Amino acid sequence: MSTLHERLEALADDAPSGGLDPALYDRARRYHRRRRAGTALVVAAAVLGVLGIAGGAHLQTRADVQPAAPSAAAAVPERLYAPSPWLSGTDDDGPLGRIAVLMTDQERKSWISADHEAVVGISATTGEYRFLDLPDDAGQGWALSPDGRRVAFWITGATTGTANTQAGQALPVTGLAVYDADTGGVLRYPVETAHGLMVDRNSSLAWADADHLVFSFSQWRGGDGASGERASMSGPGAPLSVWKVGAEAPRTIDPETVSSEVEATNGRGEVLVGDYAYAVSDGSRHRLRTPGRSMTRSSALSPSGGLVAYPRGNGNPAPIVIVGHAGNRVVDSSVPGNDETFSVFAWLDAGHLLAEEYAPQSRYRTDLYRVNIRTGVSQRVVRLAGPGNFRYSGQLATDLLDAGFVARPAPPTPWDPRTVAGAVAALIAAACVVLVLWRRRVRL
Repeated sequence: MSTLHERLEALADDAPSGGLDPALYDRARRYHRRRRAGTALVVAAAVLGVLGIAGGAHLQTRADVQPAAPSAAAAVPERLYAPSPWLSGTDDDGPLGRIAVLMTDQERKSWISADHEAVVGISATTGEYRFLDLPDDAGQGWALSPDGRRVAFWITGATTGTANTQAGQALPVTGLAVYDADTGGVLRYPVETAHGLMVDRNSSLAWADADHLVFSFSQWRGGDGASGERASMSGPGAPLSVWKVGAEAPRTIDPETVSSEVEATNGRGEVLVGDYAYAVSDGSRHRLRTPGRSMTRSSALSPSGGLVAYPRGNGNPAPIVIVGHAGNRVVDSSVPGNDETFSVFAWLDAGHLLAEEYAPQSRYRTDLYRVNIRTGVSQRVVRLAGPGNFRYSGQLATDLLDAGFVARPAPPTPWDPRTVAGAVAALIAAACVVLVLWRRRVRL
């Protein structure tokens, strides 16, 4: 019979060991290593993905534009591109400097405001594209000065009565302003108005030369809420006026010419209004009949002011004609072989015009051509961005045409930042999901 001592020894021998399993520590270390490795891998992949998206977005915002030397020649680009709606503006990057091309009615997008139409300038020295942040821009017309250093535009502000915003003008026009492309400064000429000014966005503003701005307008008779007839009618127009930039006030060119469309300017101090060419220096005028001219912003006044070239007829496009006088000789001639011209932008010299015509092998795109007025031979000098009549959506600094046309880099095409932010958020969310699933999968 076993003693108590023997039975206790037997129980002790049968009891499990009080120490830890020697393999358990190794398994725990392997488990934590796998969790840390998986976490590091997922985080690294997420970081690389975010950096890749950010890097790609940054590259898309850059253009191959090198800083221009102080002596860099200013010129018009030989090719124009459709600007991205996400380009930066002058409020972001500062004034653009001398402008070669002004592109109007361009779509602009923003994080904090609704999509809207805006104005893009193209640098005359670098070819850089940038939105012009014009303060209080009414969106009712712009004019680029011949030297490319100024942009005139209609401004909006407070009216003394109820504003008229029902006639195609989302904002009431209350004056005009001039933007300095070199400094970013703005000079304003406010006009007192009860309901807003009625202006033509295509022909109410024009530069006679680099310092003199010609304009005309009329006053709305009624504001929002007025009877339909009154709200859609304008009162007596202001006389055709000229404002020397920096002067206290404009002066009248012709008191009998009111609410008139400025059809053309030669950049030498003369403008074509109706059937008269006016010299803004003294208001003198001479008759310049243009029979068969049916399209606005389609004519070019010669440097002498004696000739005007334009597409004649009701067709669009139409053949180019040249009318006026050269000395004592009356001129009324057609340019041979140019029956499909949309507009004439300028006289390049005494024997050549700059005209907008159909692009090669296309019936929906147009380009700008150098046209010989004697032979009709055309040479493409500017490839335009796309469909549409450039005369309504683009302007050139005509003083630069003597310098010829030069190659410039394409503008950047920034990604939609909302898409970039969404992609980053989706990548981070996916990384979090993968990380949670990985940590759940790894067990002891």
